[in-house]
Amino acid sequence: MKTQTGMIAMAMTLAALTTAPAGAAQRTWANVGTDYNTAANWGGVLPGTGDYAWFPNVITNQPELSANITNQQVQFGGSGWILSASGGAKLTLTSTGSGATAGTGAAIVGYTFSNTIAAPIVLGATAGSTQRVNVGNSTGPLILSGNISEKTGPVALELEGAFDFTIRLAGTNTFSGGLRSVNGPILELGSSEAVPASGTFTIGQTSRGSPDLGGRIRSADNFIKRITIPFLLYADPVSSNRIVFGDYQVNKQGSIVFSGAATLLSDSVLRVQSKEHDEPSAAVFEGPIGDDGLGRDLIVGGGLWHNYVASAYYRGYAFLLGTNTYSGKSVLFSKYGNQPGSWGGACVINSIANAGLASSLGAGAGADAVIPVVLVDNINASHFAQGTLRYIGTGHSTDRALQYGPSAGSTNTGGPSTFWLDASGSGALTWNADMVINTAGVTRAVVLTGTSTNENTFAGAIPAPAAGNSSLTKDGRGTWTLKGANTFNGGLTVNSGRLVLDYTNNTTIVPATAAVTLGGGTLELRGKTTGSSVQTVGTVTTTDNTGPSVVRISQNGGAGTALTTAGLTRGSTPSCSSTSSDRVAAARRSARV
Repeated sequence: MKTQTGMIAMAMTLAALTTAPAGAAQRTWANVGTDYNTAANWGGVLPGTGDYAWFPNVITNQPELSANITNQQVQFGGSGWILSASGGAKLTLTSTGSGATAGTGAAIVGYTFSNTIAAPIVLGATAGSTQRVNVGNSTGPLILSGNISEKTGPVALELEGAFDFTIRLAGTNTFSGGLRSVNGPILELGSSEAVPASGTFTIGQTSRGSPDLGGRIRSADNFIKRITIPFLLYADPVSSNRIVFGDYQVNKQGSIVFSGAATLLSDSVLRVQSKEHDEPSAAVFEGPIGDDGLGRDLIVGGGLWHNYVASAYYRGYAFLLGTNTYSGKSVLFSKYGNQPGSWGGACVINSIANAGLASSLGAGAGADAVIPVVLVDNINASHFAQGTLRYIGTGHSTDRALQYGPSAGSTNTGGPSTFWLDASGSGALTWNADMVINTAGVTRAVVLTGTSTNENTFAGAIPAPAAGNSSLTKDGRGTWTLKGANTFNGGLTVNSGRLVLDYTNNTTIVPATAAVTLGGGTLELRGKTTGSSVQTVGTVTTTDNTGPSVVRISQNGGAGTALTTAGLTRGSTPSCSSTSSDRVAAARRSARV
C-alpha cells in the first residue's frame, strides 16, 4: 500500500508530464512524406506547442499542413523549402524571443538563401506581445506569402536581421499590433495588403526601444503599394542609419504610397533609388510628417547610396505632399548621378512657405529654415552628381534660403554637380531668398526648368562661390524670371522656354562679364518702370541647339531698355523684338558689336 506522501509525489509527476511543454525540443523534418501533421514525417514525434520545427539543408519532400497545428518556432537550415497548407490549415507560432537562437529566438528563422511559408500564419502569443522573424544569415528572400493573422490580438510583428537581407510579405495580413522592420533587413511588399490596415508601421527602432540600422523597403514588383497606417521613422544619419526605398540592384519600378501620418523619431534619412528606368521608383508621403517635438531634420533625396555601375542611371523620386510640421532642417541630398542627364534624386513638393510655417519642406525656423542641397559624387571628379527640387503646387512663395553644396568645412565635395529647380505647378513659385553656394574649386551648375508658364520667379541672388564656379541655365518649356543682383561667374545659357531679366528693382541681373549662350528659347529684358535699363554682358554665342533663339526687349514704361554685348559668335542670328521699333534697332546694333 502506497503512503500518502508517495501518492502525492506520483500525482505531481503525472501532472508535470501532461501539462509542461517539452522545453523547446528540436523536431527535425525527416523527408519521408509530405504531411506536416504526421509524426512519422518527423522521426516519430510531431512538433508540439513547446517545440521548434527544423528543416535541414537537404530537401526530398516539401511539407504541407493538413490541419491546424501550434509550434513555438520554425527554422530553415537549408534553402528552397516551401511550407504550404491545404484545406484552410493554419500554422500558429508562439515564440516571442529575438534573434536566431534555436528554440528561444524569433518565431521564424531563415538561415540560408530563399525559403517560403505559403501556409497561413497565426501569431499565437498573448495580446500586447511582439513576435519576430529573423533572417540573420540568409542572403536570399524569406517569403511569407500566407496570410498573417493573430490569435488574441493585438500582436506586433517585428522583422529583424542583418543589413540587406530580404523578408517578403505577400499575403493579406490582418494582425493589429503593428509592423516593425529593424536592424537593416530589406522589407519587400509583395501584395497591396502586406502592411496591415491597423496598428503602426515602424522602421529603424526595435520594440525594446533601442535604435537600429534603419532599413530598406521596396515593392516586390512594378505595382504601387499603399500603406494607410501611421508611419514611425528612426533612421539617424549620425549612426549611418537610413531608410531606403527601392533598390539600385533590382530593376523594379513599384512605388510606395504612405497616406497616414508619419512621425520622425530622430533626424532621418529617406532615400529613393532605382536602376535604369524611364520612370524611377517613388516614395509618396501624402499624409503629414511631424516629429517628436525635438526639432528633427529630414534628409530626403534619391540616387545611389554606396556601390555603383559606371554605365547605369540611378534615380528615385521622393514626393512630400502633406502639410508637414517637423521643425528641423530639410536637406535635399542626391548621390552618384554618374551620367549627364541621369538626374540622380528628385524631391517633389506641392507647397513651400516662409520660415516657421508648415509646408512640404517642414516648418524649420531660424538656422533650420535654410534648405541645404547636397549633391555628392565622391568616387572621382569625372562623375556627375545631380538632383532636382520639383514644385507641383498651386502657387506659393518662400523666404527660405537654398544652400547649394556641402556644408562649410566638409571634405566630401566630389566632382561637378547640377541642381535643377523645377517649377511645374499650376500656380507660380516665387523664391525670395538669396541662394548660398559652397564649393571647393569645382563647378556648381544651377538649372531653372519646368513646364509652368506662370511667372515663376527667383527674386534672390545666385552668387559666385568663394572658390570654383557657378553657372545658370534656363531649360524646359516654362517661364522663369530673375530679379536679384546675381554674381554667378560661370555664364548664362538659355536652351528653351522663357527667361525674363526683370530690372524693376535692380540694375544688374546678369554679371557684366558673363558669357551668354543662346541655344533656343526666349531671353527677355524687362526694363524699369522709370528711367532706362541697360544690360551689359560678355560674349553672346548662338547655337540654337534646341530651336531658334529669341531676344525680346520690354520697355515696361521706362525711358528705354537695351542689351549690349562684348561680341557675338553666330551659330545663327537671334530674332529680336521689342515693344517699340527704336528699341528693336538698338538691340540689333548691340547684338552686332
